[in-house]
Amino acid sequence: MVVRQYCAYGCKQLTAGSTFLPGHDQKLRTAIENAAGGILKLKDLVEANYGPIVPERGKKVCPECGHVFQGNGWDGIDAHWRAKHEDVMPYEQAWPLLKEGHYPKTD
Repeated sequence: MVVRQYCAYGCKQLTAGSTFLPGHDQKLRTAIENAAGGILKLKDLVEANYGPIVPERGKKVCPECGHVFQGNGWDGIDAHWRAKHEDVMPYEQAWPLLKEGHYPKTD
């Protein structure tokens, strides 16, 4: 049984169970971009609230919060993790996953 729902774009049309009608996710992206004043202004707004969208090449990024490490590789991850994410997973368990690139990204 398909659970019909209203399109998240806001058009008040029912979908066949998906979040958007075909193409309406892109219409929403365009509307958000236009409301912000263009793609670069939208990027600035997002980065002001959430940090860099695209970190500098080679920089390590915390998969839990998006913090970009400014040092060499993962320098500082132990203190950062213990201070901010120990409740998610103990550092001793997270570190092997992080350094191998296998930490499951959470949203």
